Amino acid sequence: MDQAKERDLMMSQFEFVRLSDLPDLAEQCARLNDAEWGDGSAESIEMRISSFRRLALAGENEDVILCLGEKGELAGLCVLIDNELPAYEDLSPWLASLIVAPDFRGRGLALKLIAELESMAKEMGEGELFLHTRYPELYKKAGYAEIETYERDGNIHVVMGKAL
Repeated sequence: MDQAKERDLMMSQFEFVRLSDLPDLAEQCARLNDAEWGDGSAESIEMRISSFRRLALAGENEDVILCLGEKGELAGLCVLIDNELPAYEDLSPWLASLIVAPDFRGRGLALKLIAELESMAKEMGEGELFLHTRYPELYKKAGYAEIETYERDGNIHVVMGKAL
């Protein structure tokens, strides 16, 4: 089987849905997000649960793309929000919080989540999408271009954008 057919078969095992369609998954999203970027404290998890519940209700201009495995488990997520960085408030909307759960990494899900989020943004009438990252190579593969590089907390960050 060639690589493209194998990749298509592998992707058919996953379902991509919006959090606004499955709001009961907000807590699972928050826990995955906290496992990736939080500190595991009750306060951190509660703050994230509140944020994902808000996103589940926003639906019309902000939302989350979820990737569900064939057993319904949360394999990954990607968030569409109005603004991510106050210093760049003229850029909107933003791709944020791209996460693939550890058990599902290495299958191309990150790029598929990006593509699904871009499709959702287009459906919402958006013509551009922005993000910031410390790892620009993945987003370059998805067609994003560097806008600006800056340093924060001793780390290099890159603001990127893409016309949809």
